[in-house]
Amino acid sequence: MSDPATARIRRDALDVLQALLRLEVAAARWDGVGAILDALDAGLDLGDADMVTGATVRLGEIGPVRLTRIGGTSGEPPPPAVRERINELIFKLSGADEDEA
Repeated sequence: MSDPATARIRRDALDVLQALLRLEVAAARWDGVGAILDALDAGLDLGDADMVTGATVRLGEIGPVRLTRIGGTSGEPPPPAVRERINELIFKLSGADEDEA
């Protein structure tokens, strides 16, 4: 995965992961993120650009809901386990970008 199109896919994944670290959503929404992160990681290991793209798109769709119940909270940051997985993938993608440069 070293052609220009693939490098762009990896940069997009890195951007989405960095945005996730700043995101606050309901706890229930964070529950499904782990499986998507696993798919992204597997796609990177396999060099499967379609798999990486699919996982990146799904991660990019995670976001806070626009309406909050009266007295409700707008969300919470990623739980520690999700934050750790995101950071691992950021490190993996950042290292790959340096290797390809």
